[in-house]
Amino acid sequence: MTSIALLRSKIRHGKELIAAKRFEEARLVYQQICAKARTDADSWFTLGAINGMLRRHGEAAECCSKAVELNPRHHAAWYNLGVALRDMGRLEKSAAALRKTLQLDPQHEGAATSLGHVLATLHRYDEAEEVFRGVLRYRPGNAEFYAVYGSAMQMLGRFEAAINAYRKALDMRHADAGGIHENMAAALCLQGKYQESLEHFEAALRLEPQSARYYSSLLLTLHYLVDCDNDTLFDRHRNWPGNALRPLDDARMIQRAAARPDKLRIGYVSSDFRKHSVAYFIEPLLRQHDASRFEITGYFSHKDADATTERLKGLAHRWRDVADVEDDRLLGMIADDAIDILVDLNGHTSGNRLTAFARRAAPVQVSFIGYPDTTGMTEMDYRLTDVIADPLGAERLCTERLARLPGCFLCYQPPETAPDVAPPPCEKNGFVTFGSFNNLAKINPGVIAAWAKLLREIPDSRLIIKNPSLTDKATRERFHALFADAGIANERIGLFGYIEDDSGHLGAYARMDIALDAFPYNGTTTTCEALWMGVPVVSLRGDRHSARVGASLLAAAGCSEWVAETEDQYLRIARTLVQDQSQLAELRSHLRARIRDSRLCSAAEYARAVECAYDEMYIARLGLGGT
Repeated sequence: MTSIALLRSKIRHGKELIAAKRFEEARLVYQQICAKARTDADSWFTLGAINGMLRRHGEAAECCSKAVELNPRHHAAWYNLGVALRDMGRLEKSAAALRKTLQLDPQHEGAATSLGHVLATLHRYDEAEEVFRGVLRYRPGNAEFYAVYGSAMQMLGRFEAAINAYRKALDMRHADAGGIHENMAAALCLQGKYQESLEHFEAALRLEPQSARYYSSLLLTLHYLVDCDNDTLFDRHRNWPGNALRPLDDARMIQRAAARPDKLRIGYVSSDFRKHSVAYFIEPLLRQHDASRFEITGYFSHKDADATTERLKGLAHRWRDVADVEDDRLLGMIADDAIDILVDLNGHTSGNRLTAFARRAAPVQVSFIGYPDTTGMTEMDYRLTDVIADPLGAERLCTERLARLPGCFLCYQPPETAPDVAPPPCEKNGFVTFGSFNNLAKINPGVIAAWAKLLREIPDSRLIIKNPSLTDKATRERFHALFADAGIANERIGLFGYIEDDSGHLGAYARMDIALDAFPYNGTTTTCEALWMGVPVVSLRGDRHSARVGASLLAAAGCSEWVAETEDQYLRIARTLVQDQSQLAELRSHLRARIRDSRLCSAAEYARAVECAYDEMYIARLGLGGT
């Protein structure tokens, strides 16, 4: 057989392996082909595609780069190169490759979809919208593209555009109607249209009644509803469909729980090991864990890694990327890692792996940090909290046992990029500025009414609200209208959108004199940031965990005097802070040092408390008493 005939035979065999989805074998065959046919762009492209299917993103990018070097007009290779670079987190280079794809094939829907998402992730929103609108001109009847366009508009905070796109996708009978309803519900919630949001969650669940994902999204949204009482909220959590999953055979759990090993193996599971609020609070714990007594494994369930991911990865003994790993395989990985205590950092938030926990992934399972409520799960053993966030009696609304830490259940790690504390702006402005950087979904009609009342009582005062969604003009107009309906003129309400760098975001706190917490769903990261930037925070304590986080944080910071028990007291505390502006300036100059020295930032003390809780949980598992 001639060398050409042999090469053709290998190519046929490689294609047969691809058709049979035997990608590892196909990869080996195409490596041999490319070694022989070094100048064949199609062979390099195919090897790149195989590596992509095997999630070997670096090798996929190398092969596709070789293909476009050999044939610069190979649009499919440019596309796969863009996708590989995207999955590697090299977003600028990904965008360039995807743009090249569209230059060669303007109607390439996959390239337009990926480019739009990449640009949106880079917060280049106008460019992203331009890409989507361009493809819609070519494919006006494509339901999938309307769905993706809606998702991109939602990322941009352009909720009306997103909702209109989702409606068109549903009208065109999109295959994933449940997912479209779920996305619509989230967009409506962020607009404050809570009842419509619930209707779309219910529509998604009618299509897939046993969808744990849809139900989780519904549960998270219920916390934004001021009229959803605690008993109803608890009942809805207990009805989470994942509870119907059968736990694995517990024999391996019993066998593993014979005695406390020299090192307890702790596994942390999260989709938020990236630039995300959860990462800000888990990092100080990971940094302070006693490596002589605890061995840490991170299970990262999100595709988009970043610099924060790399930093956290360096704090773990082992790291597993599990975004594309099915539950069965994830359970096997956790078993192979011999995890003693598995800690969920998501709860019912996006990207959670609660269905794996529902099948009993580890001897002891714990809910922590990322969710402001019970999981409602029969297989979740503990929830780490504190006595302020969950006072005695809160047990009746939890399926887990409450393990209360002696201080706050959170520890704040101040950002190194934070600028210096600025003087209160009232000194220069001649009027007081209140502010909130909270999630817009937390700013409900009751919050707006209270803030408007405060502004009416202090006639020269102003209010600023900052949130990425306010980058969108329609969203800003809506919030101006809400305050106008409450009697507050537009010029007294400053609305600010996305600020790219952390230093700029933190520097924006210099625009406010006093921060106002939202209620009944308190802020968390925003409260800590405000305190670090020297801004006092007024918070209203409520009757559930999500409404008591502000009180817990302020107590740990030594600032309980800013916690109110009633709405009237909330307004009174804010007015009192306004009355003595010289004291406000004095407070501003010393608050950062006060926070730095408080329990809120005492990472070593916090880590010992968490580790003590883990020890007691494990002792209890052995049947020797404990927590």
